[in-house]
Amino acid sequence: MEIVKRIFSETRGEQWGDGIQWLVWTFVTGLLPLWGTIVLLALLSQKISVSHLMANGEFVLYAASYAGGAIYLVMRDFRKTIFPSRVWMMILLVVIVLISTLIFSGITSLTLVDKGGQLKLAKLIDAQMVESASWWLLSLSIVFGFGVVIADNIRTNPDIQESGKRQLDQLGKDFDQLGGSHE
Repeated sequence: MEIVKRIFSETRGEQWGDGIQWLVWTFVTGLLPLWGTIVLLALLSQKISVSHLMANGEFVLYAASYAGGAIYLVMRDFRKTIFPSRVWMMILLVVIVLISTLIFSGITSLTLVDKGGQLKLAKLIDAQMVESASWWLLSLSIVFGFGVVIADNIRTNPDIQESGKRQLDQLGKDFDQLGGSHE
């Protein structure tokens, strides 16, 4: 994938720093409701279980919001600038949003329809599948979001000297392929 190649070949420390800063803010502020719940449960001397914190698909909401933010960056200025692997990134990010939507809306709808528990619709929900899918979707959305932030930094704040060197090298290769000699 072009995005991976560009992230590891065209980045500067400053761009990685911006990506890491995004990651820290994502974990601290983006997940603040989760941290608040954990602290409140600890203060109330309640047993803290990650399974309980994701039983209703809450983590897929986080996944969808991180993927949605990454979609904005991938599509920003799409007529003016090239984003590496734009089509693949859009497909992957939209799939994360759609799966997250299906999981959360399914769980929420079944729970709301069966408020009193008479229909036993909650038994249709596979808690293990929800937990697994939640972890995967949240992890993927954060990893893809991190990559998109770095790739966007390459696009909006390129290393001009490195870019010029690459262009000159490519011109030399193109010239050599035409049968010319630049010596």
